[in-house]
Amino acid sequence: MNASPQQSFSASSEPSRNMETLSTRLSDSLEKTESKTKSLSKTNNSMMISGLVCSAGGTLVAGITSAQGPIIGVGIPGWRISCTIAAILGFFTTIIMGLIQQMRFGQRLGRANEALGRLKALEFEASTGGKDLRELWQEYGDILRSYPEEVS
Repeated sequence: MNASPQQSFSASSEPSRNMETLSTRLSDSLEKTESKTKSLSKTNNSMMISGLVCSAGGTLVAGITSAQGPIIGVGIPGWRISCTIAAILGFFTTIIMGLIQQMRFGQRLGRANEALGRLKALEFEASTGGKDLRELWQEYGDILRSYPEEVS
């Protein structure tokens, strides 16, 4: 029963130290997840815009060529150039859209946004004292297990 002042101090400061540790880890996870989400969003948007521009360009070249004749050159060589340009733009459209599908940018971005939302909710709960420390740690562990790629 005779606890030294140092022992009672460390026992009483343990919960606040655990809360500080949780807050630090939560802040780090939020920062990493926000960065990944922004990066995924930027890449996804760039790829989608590139695919749309290539597709629209190919359609425009093919449409104008079919309505008015070759847009570059005349005769057979002009038709070849116009068709080649349309085919190249179509090729790039296929590659870009295939990469978007294979790399699952949309799904990954959705998961990253889910993880970010859960982390922000947990940060709010931790700051308002809505849950006890054990529940907060359990929720944080659940987020880490559910979204390992997005949070790490």
